[in-house]
Amino acid sequence: MPKNLLRAVTSAAEERIKNPVIGTFVLVWFAVNWQAIAFFALSPKLIEEKLEIIKSTYSNPWTLYWTPILGSIVYLLFSPGLGAGYRLFLTKFRTIMIKADCEEKNDSI
Repeated sequence: MPKNLLRAVTSAAEERIKNPVIGTFVLVWFAVNWQAIAFFALSPKLIEEKLEIIKSTYSNPWTLYWTPILGSIVYLLFSPGLGAGYRLFLTKFRTIMIKADCEEKNDSI
């Protein structure tokens, strides 16, 4: 029973993270809240002390919700354009390099 429950929870989590909106939110949330995560994982304090410190220090709604939401929106809006710009840059660069290579070969003949 616990094995099946663990599989079901893992499968549901994987499906949600594969969603671009939720996956982006999770990544931005981790990027914004990395200090709290590092403190929780690496501090030698007792779990109760860690939770109390995190609750008092990192419970700002901006760092918990709004910054990750806004960061996700910005990323999702601009990443397709940035990707297209990068591909265009690579295409132009390769064209220039091929032309230079052809000219060099023609000069050596």
